[in-house]
Amino acid sequence: MTADELRKALHARPFRPFTIYMADGRTLRVIHPDFVAISPKGRMASVYTERDEGADQIDLLLVTRIGPSRRRGKAS
Repeated sequence: MTADELRKALHARPFRPFTIYMADGRTLRVIHPDFVAISPKGRMASVYTERDEGADQIDLLLVTRIGPSRRRGKAS
């Protein structure tokens, strides 16, 4: 995945929550565009969680896809 593809999902209007699927099987749910920060060079991103204010640092080259979030309401 490229940073531009992620930016496109983040800037979609209306915004729709989505899930990031990683090569190692992890999934990261993005419920608001403010919960993602992309590094200046576009290789890495920080995905913040609602539950504990922690962030996962991800290498965008290891993202297999992004897709619509199937869950509704607050992230768990």
